[in-house]
Amino acid sequence: MATVTMSMALFDDDVCPVCQTDRYLNPQMKLKVGPCFHKMCENCIERLFAHGPAPCPTCRQTLRKATFSEQTFEDLMVEKEVRIRKQMSSKFNKRREDFKTLKDYNDYLETVEDLTFKLVNEIDVETTRAAIEKFAAENKDLIRINADKLASLSYPYRSSMEWIVPLYESRMHTQRQEMMRIERQLQREAYLRELEAEQAAKNEDRKMLIHELATSDKSAKAILANRQAISLKKTSMRKTEVKTSNNSTAPSLLTDTYWRMQRDEEMDRQREEEEEMASDNFDSIQSPYMDVDLGVGYVASVNNNKAHSGGLQYPLLSSSIGIKDLYVEPSGVGSLSKQAKAGGYRLAFGYERAIQDAHTALFLSV
Repeated sequence: MATVTMSMALFDDDVCPVCQTDRYLNPQMKLKVGPCFHKMCENCIERLFAHGPAPCPTCRQTLRKATFSEQTFEDLMVEKEVRIRKQMSSKFNKRREDFKTLKDYNDYLETVEDLTFKLVNEIDVETTRAAIEKFAAENKDLIRINADKLASLSYPYRSSMEWIVPLYESRMHTQRQEMMRIERQLQREAYLRELEAEQAAKNEDRKMLIHELATSDKSAKAILANRQAISLKKTSMRKTEVKTSNNSTAPSLLTDTYWRMQRDEEMDRQREEEEEMASDNFDSIQSPYMDVDLGVGYVASVNNNKAHSGGLQYPLLSSSIGIKDLYVEPSGVGSLSKQAKAGGYRLAFGYERAIQDAHTALFLSV
């Protein structure tokens, strides 16, 4: 019986690096991130840090159980930078009015960015942290005053977030459970299809064997050996195909990539519908892109209502071709209609083309 890998479409982000438990085997598993930005599941955190501080299994940095928190961003580098900036903002919270000149304020902001960059990229970490602690000790009174000001200004926002954040987390949890249910259903369907294909292949091999035994001049032993070799080769090919399909780069339902693709497809669909509606309502007769030789009636209508096209009118020399007295110059249109703009035309295109044509041969040596 062919073996089907049941952990398809699971990424490393869904596996605990300590106990190697994945989210398929334990759907309720929660991964948390420590101060060193290495992940592990709640069970490993309880087991390793139940009796106090202990070293991280990955980097050996001493950690505490209370310092672990749930991951907010999919990219750990983004998670790291956000946390570091949050820590920096609690100490470097000076405002513009705390400085005499704008240059001093900009120098202060540049210093904060330099320190943040060093912490994010782990450059002279000890020296950088010492400089931060020194600044916090020297400006502790001003830091406390600015923190109180910020708290008083952001109180309405914080009070609204007290119910928005739990609601958002609840919806995300429900959404993730639904995605895992769909993922398990897809895996089960793939497994059943593989079983059906294997059974059909066995039945076909049995029919071929009976037919060959009845019609071939070879011995039964040779025929059985040949059919067994062919059957093993087909089984190996099926396993290779299943493994290739399981390791495909199709987006998993358990990642944000799937939902981003769904959102982009929906936006593209709406954009196409809007463009179709605009094209259905487009009237070529009412746009500036029309044949200038439309007859006297059109020219008269343009004279009576110049706002109809917004074009410039120039007198033309009479000739035997039947050229009218006036014509509309599309390149001089002052205000294009919505239908014309929908086609992507802008007056700047014509001006840019004329300038480019004029300067094309200036640097050529003749």
